[in-house]
Amino acid sequence: MKKQLLLLVMMILPLVANADIVEINGIYYNIITKGNIAEVTSNPNTYTGNVIIPETVDYNNVTYRVTSIGDNAFESCHELTSVTIGNSVTSIGDNAFSDCPLLTSFTIPDNVTSIGARVFQYCFGLTDVTIGNSVTSIGDYDFYSCYRMTSITIGNSVTSIGDRAFGYCTALNSVSIPDSMTSIGTSAFYYCNGLISITIPNSVTLIGPYAFDSCSGLTSVTIGNGVTSIYERTFSGCTKLTDITIPNSVTTIELSAFSSCI
Repeated sequence: MKKQLLLLVMMILPLVANADIVEINGIYYNIITKGNIAEVTSNPNTYTGNVIIPETVDYNNVTYRVTSIGDNAFESCHELTSVTIGNSVTSIGDNAFSDCPLLTSFTIPDNVTSIGARVFQYCFGLTDVTIGNSVTSIGDYDFYSCYRMTSITIGNSVTSIGDRAFGYCTALNSVSIPDSMTSIGTSAFYYCNGLISITIPNSVTLIGPYAFDSCSGLTSVTIGNGVTSIYERTFSGCTKLTDITIPNSVTTIELSAFSSCI
């Protein structure tokens, strides 16, 4: 028993010694002494107004590079109006900005290489987003129910769009899918009924089921020759779809792929 207790203490001590949560100039950080890095974390009193995340912070006479925005860092900050991300930040965690209704515009700079899931879901005021050229994937539910978002610029390193990433983005009227893209997840653009046309490049090899289900404003679709199958309800409910180009590479079209396309 003593041996097990000693082992537990030895496992916990490095975590306690190497991490502190501190407030510096109104922003809370998880200070990690190993590597001298800092992660933006949640504010117990919530963040408000305009927040500028610096490249470095000083704590106990040591300079720390701010390299990440942690999980849930700005979640449900209902009076947050804008965030500027410093050039040292490389990752944004799950739910980082979820349910921030006053955010209207957001730019993920080129220094950010990864973003988590549900990052901007329920940001009802968000109208336009730019995803930098270093992000490699858009996570599940990242922009779910951002129903005022009209445009998004996707960087040229993004290879995948997660499940329901843009579900219920009903005002979204234009999306340019870069040649880096290889997969579009299940229900990725579900109920984006403001979307008028979509061109899927040759690099895309997988379009998940329900990907464009209920996109009732969609009139034109061009699919590149990387796709081999069109799955169930991929374009179901696209009631205005009159023009679609399907390449010879497609060998399977499931029965409900175009259901209710009247």
